[in-house]
Amino acid sequence: MVCIVGASSGDATGQDAIIAPTSSAARQEMETLYRNDGMNSFTYHAHSVEDTNRLAAALAEVVPDRTVVALHGTLGAGKTQLVRGLAAACGVPTDDVVSPTFVLCQEYRGRRTIHHLDAYRLRDEDEFLELGPEECFESDAITLVEWADRVSDCLPSQRLEVRIESIGETARRFEFIAIGGQYKRVVEQLVRALQCSEFGLVGTSQLLPPDSSKFQRALAMQLSRSQSPIVKTYIDSDMVTTQCCAVRRNVFEQLGGFHEGLLRGVDPEFRNRVRQLGLRVVVVPDAWHYHPVPSSVRALVRLAFRDGYSSAQVFRQHPEAVLFNPEGHAADFQAHYPVWGRYSRRLLDVVRKFVAGQWWGALYGLVYVAGYAWAVIVPPRRPDKHD
Repeated sequence: MVCIVGASSGDATGQDAIIAPTSSAARQEMETLYRNDGMNSFTYHAHSVEDTNRLAAALAEVVPDRTVVALHGTLGAGKTQLVRGLAAACGVPTDDVVSPTFVLCQEYRGRRTIHHLDAYRLRDEDEFLELGPEECFESDAITLVEWADRVSDCLPSQRLEVRIESIGETARRFEFIAIGGQYKRVVEQLVRALQCSEFGLVGTSQLLPPDSSKFQRALAMQLSRSQSPIVKTYIDSDMVTTQCCAVRRNVFEQLGGFHEGLLRGVDPEFRNRVRQLGLRVVVVPDAWHYHPVPSSVRALVRLAFRDGYSSAQVFRQHPEAVLFNPEGHAADFQAHYPVWGRYSRRLLDVVRKFVAGQWWGALYGLVYVAGYAWAVIVPPRRPDKHD
């Protein structure tokens, strides 16, 4: 969850809204899900397909990665149209987006990754689980589930419900309901921290979800930067990530927002630019968010390969954005590391994990290197005019 706090009418507290960069009417309505007043639902009336697309574009900007959007509505209500508008806002050609009723699961890749699932033709929840939705839920993507009421027991406890009702030929009524209250106290802490002018970017500690499996708990002990301890005072940290962070609007606009051309490393690149303004990047006390690690060996391998591949692409296309990520909270930062230093640290880390019997951590390191090597050996596909 990324919150941009913008005060209005000279109000320095920033508690009027916790908002994202644009100011469209749809965007402002979406922001009510993240207001600091306890609201967790709102209704939006779309009078045309264009209104629905504007709402979808706002949704694409507001929701964080790993958000599950449960879509409810009758046939023809507009569930797929909302997905199509969201995908278009993420740079996916609209012709690529179709109802997954017959395919059951689609993946779209643009500025953000989207998983599109459909439960309409499934006989029961067991058949839905056979699709492997957990892997979608745990990926750094937005997952949208049509006919979600048929598989509600299979959905995460933290999700966004969207109930769509047709009220005219092109008019639709959208009711958004945030399920799960994990954000309220976090938001309060972030807003309070941003009242300090020396703080440029604030975030929360990162914990493993309480319902994590035994495998996930073991894996989290072996993967770097998978957890960070809760703190009791404001502390400078390189563990502030877009999983849950906040920044003042004027700072965000001065920096020009996030570097959207990066496949990986958006967080450290943005943190570095915040510090170049002379501002601090801090974790707030007594606040945390949950960040799951892969739930299976297969998911671990896929994550490691993708991370390695993406890192190589960033190094090829934006070498200035390749920055060092220290382990856990840290006070002394070194943004740029020599290439030989990065390689030696990676190899030494794999060796240390093998010696220590941390097989999953070592496996991640080896597959990461394989993904990096693959990106170097096999040139990426040239994007066409729609990419």
